[in-house]
Amino acid sequence: MEITAFANSLDGTQIAYNCSGAGPAVILLHGGGGYRQEWQSAGYVQRLQGDFTVITLDLRGHGESGAPSNPADYVIDKMLQDILAVADVCGAARFALWGMSFGGKVGRYLAARSERVQKAILMGTPLG
Repeated sequence: MEITAFANSLDGTQIAYNCSGAGPAVILLHGGGGYRQEWQSAGYVQRLQGDFTVITLDLRGHGESGAPSNPADYVIDKMLQDILAVADVCGAARFALWGMSFGGKVGRYLAARSERVQKAILMGTPLG
């Protein structure tokens, strides 16, 4: 079992993450109500970490990440800052992004707004 690490987002919210493997970075974003260990238990991390630096994180309000009480702390810009804060501490200047459901919705905003995202995979993410 991996030890949880934490990155501080720009607003001070602690974001829980794990980073393993070596190679080009890929960030995995869980679905709404989920948490980063789902990628581990489903076998994705194990299969990817031989070829990639695999970064999993708990989106704010999920898992072990901070859960601010003010609804204004959940705007998309703050969530994108969370992901970039984790990428920074993991040394991922550029990365692929793989989002499932709600994680895909958040990830598509980051892909549209940041040149750091090289590729994006959206799984089970309705567009619109």
